[in-house]
Order: sequence, then structure tokens, then C-alpha cells
Amino acid sequence: MLVDLFKNNVYTVQVHVFCDASDVGYGAVGYLRVTTASQRSCHFLMGKSRVAPKKVATVPRMELVAAVLAVKLTRHLVKELKYSVSSAFIWTDSMIVLYYLKNTSSRFTTFVANRVRYILENSGEYYWKHVQSELILADIASRGARTLQARGMNL
Repeated sequence: MLVDLFKNNVYTVQVHVFCDASDVGYGAVGYLRVTTASQRSCHFLMGKSRVAPKKVATVPRMELVAAVLAVKLTRHLVKELKYSVSSAFIWTDSMIVLYYLKNTSSRFTTFVANRVRYILENSGEYYWKHVQSELILADIASRGARTLQARGMNL
């Protein structure tokens, strides 16, 4: 149980948020990683998902919107946790999003530029990381699953 972990000597408290998108929808999932003197554990905190808009959007644009959602979720979790968070990580399987965030020389379309600006202004202290598509924990949020399917998944 999470409360019992904090009775021990805590070394680090980290927030890890995973984001993903598809043509069906997009989402972000947040986890808490706690390291104590005797153990490490991860706990599901919160997830957010949205259905893709009716207007046709490309998957890279949807991945960018998922990254914005991940920043908002990360900020919310760090603010609302009662524990001092030592670091926060946002994980994405989209190399395009990571390229957008590192690129300082190109001019983007208004849609992309506004989202990149929001992400950079609001995630300065967070670490952006790449994860393989097969390992992304927000996959169920972006692709959807029926209740019976979700029961058997290892989340």
C-alpha cells in the first residue's frame, strides 16, 4: 500500500507520465515511482483519454496533442501530490514530438507552433524520454479496449 511505503525512509519520489495517440484517440497515464531503503514500487495515479476529433488529423498532430495532455497531467500530479516529487518524466513513443521539442531553427505551422510553445513553457523541469511503441503504457488510452479485454491486460 502506498501509505505504508512512506513510513519507511523514502529516497526518491518520481512521477512518470506516458502519452500516446492514434487515429481513434489519445491519452496520458500517470504513475508514481517510490524508492525506499528496502524496495522500489510503482503505483497507478491517474489517466486521461480523449476521442479523436471528427475533423481528420494526422497521427503526428495527435501525438503532439497527447504530449500537451501529458504536460497538463504531469503538472496536476506534481501539484496535488502531498509528497515532494524529486523528478518527473514524460514518456512518448513519437520521435516527431521529441524532434519538435528540440528543434529551435525551424518554423512550424500555427497548430504545431502553439502546442510546442505550450509544452516548452510548461514542462521546463520535466524530463522528456522516448519509449518503444510496444512498451508504451498509454496504448490502451489511445486505442481503446472493451471492459472484458481490459480485465486481462497487465497494466
